[in-house]
This record gives sequence, C-alpha cells and structure tokens, in this order.
Amino acid sequence: WRIVRYSYLLLMVLAFSLETNTIFIATQVLTQLATAQRIDSADEVAQSTEGFFQRKVHHKSLVDFLISEFEFEYVTVRSHFVNGLLCFTLAQCLRVRYALRKYRYLSLSASCCILTLVCGILSYSNANTITYGGDFNLMVRPMTL
Repeated sequence: WRIVRYSYLLLMVLAFSLETNTIFIATQVLTQLATAQRIDSADEVAQSTEGFFQRKVHHKSLVDFLISEFEFEYVTVRSHFVNGLLCFTLAQCLRVRYALRKYRYLSLSASCCILTLVCGILSYSNANTITYGGDFNLMVRPMTL
C-alpha cells in the first residue's frame, strides 16, 4: 500500500504543476491578446512594430488564428490541461482504492468507475484533437517548437 500512497502523492503534485502551468500560460496569452502587444517574428519587427492586430491576415477559425499566432501556447495549454486532469483523476482512483482497502470489491468497483471516466476523457480528447492527430502528437508538438 506504500506504493499506492506515494503514487497518489506524485500524481497529485504532477496534476497541480500541470494545471498551474496551464493557468499561467493561458493568462499570459489572454493579456497579450487584450493589449495587442505581440509581434511575431524578427522580420516584422524590422518592418513595423504594430503587432498582429494590424496585419491583414484572415483566418478561417479561431483555432487557425491561435495555431498561427500562439501555437506553442495553444498546444501547451491543451496538453497540460488534459494531462493534469488525467493525473488528478488517476490519483483519485488510487485514493479510493486505498481508502476502501478493507472492502476489496467496493474499492475495485469504485476504481473501475473512475478508470471508465479516464478512458472516456482520453477517447474524447483523441477524437477531438483534430489539428494534431491525437493526444500523443499534441504532447510531442511543444518539444518540436
């Protein structure tokens, strides 16, 4: 049971770190969008210092805009949020298993319910990560940027 307790602790620390990073990055991007202070590349800095709201680029959707202007932030926020949520849910599964350890079948039943939720989150996230082809590619993308 010691491994279960330590795994719970590590998953909770990881979930807290991922979600805190998500909030920090999302807040920074929101501030940049609200104040229109972001300039994309060094070439544009040399040409003008007007920022991305002055350019005449039309995007088909909000996601296209975010990917073209804030790809690292967009990918990081999406992957960290989903992974933090999965870590938190798995930690709760371990907590239920440990807390109900005297009632074996009840703890297994509750753990299976939580694992069903984890599988549902993963499958929904994979099905809707259209721009990168699944969660794995979404997690790998910040490393390539």
